[in-house]
Amino acid sequence: MRLWCKGLAFGLLVLTSAVHADCMQNLQQEDYMGALKACFPELLNNKSPFRLGSASPFGTVEAPSQEALLAKQLAEKGDPNFQLFWSLVLASHGEKMSMDLVNQEETISRGHEKYTFDEYRALKAGLDKQIQEWRVKAAEAGHQMAISMLVMPVYTKQALPQPDFLPTAEEKALALRFLPKLDSSMHELPADLQQKIQHVKTKEDKLVEEQNQLQGAAKLSEQELIQLTKDLKRRSSYSGRVRSNWSELKEVYQLLIDNYQNTDAAVSLANETSKRTVQLKWMQWAAERKHKVAMSWYGAYLVCNQQTTEGMAYLKQAQQAGDPDAPLLLDEIKDLGYTTNCDNGWIY
Repeated sequence: MRLWCKGLAFGLLVLTSAVHADCMQNLQQEDYMGALKACFPELLNNKSPFRLGSASPFGTVEAPSQEALLAKQLAEKGDPNFQLFWSLVLASHGEKMSMDLVNQEETISRGHEKYTFDEYRALKAGLDKQIQEWRVKAAEAGHQMAISMLVMPVYTKQALPQPDFLPTAEEKALALRFLPKLDSSMHELPADLQQKIQHVKTKEDKLVEEQNQLQGAAKLSEQELIQLTKDLKRRSSYSGRVRSNWSELKEVYQLLIDNYQNTDAAVSLANETSKRTVQLKWMQWAAERKHKVAMSWYGAYLVCNQQTTEGMAYLKQAQQAGDPDAPLLLDEIKDLGYTTNCDNGWIY
């Protein structure tokens, strides 16, 4: 098995080296179609051109490869083919960043965090802006693939429910601008495509919608408030451990608690606050209303503060309710006499 794995790894290394060599050769010859086939084979097979992983010949944002640097030089000469090509290279860098962010949990535990989520968002935003600028340059020269990449994603995003995938107002404007230049013979387009794009909701529209909802939040249903918390959390950023829109989110949590006795909101409020008194208040409130996570936390808190009998009762209820932490905490109390998440009267 070990020999087979080594053979497979060697085979992949040879294949990757061949991809890199073919890619560089075509770029050096300024052969656009050859480079497209060699560097982005998935693109011509109607698959994502960016999921190349370690096989990508373009390196990263921080350390672009020789192929990437050459592609940029060709784009800067003004050839619309390579302007589009360079935008694809930048997109591959963005995909690599996303993969790094997803896979960095292990590196964080080792003290090697590459960048925080907020840093990633800032870098990705800058990268997306560059991608768009290069595609616009190619589209202005009539490059059909570039035009398609500016128009079609805006149209297809209108069917996606996730606000994260909504186009920006600028992306929507570019789609409408270049739509007349899109060769309809190359795409199956609905007759009313322009009207459909005009009606696409943008991220800015969603933000205004959220603000309007916040102003009338007291009249929203429980499900509408829950959705509003999800939307607010999705677009928030952090400064330290504090959300940028914490005051708005806290207000919605409080409405869920006050109007609907929503224990999930109480636990979320407790987990996200920086004040211990507030955390204890809402964990106790939710535990008394049989929220399983809150019962585990509050039970451990009571044991941590020498109220073992009452704490054990909460932990046993949490175990019966199906909280996965409760049996572990009960075992620790049985074996050690305390829970290992207890430190100086507080639960971590």
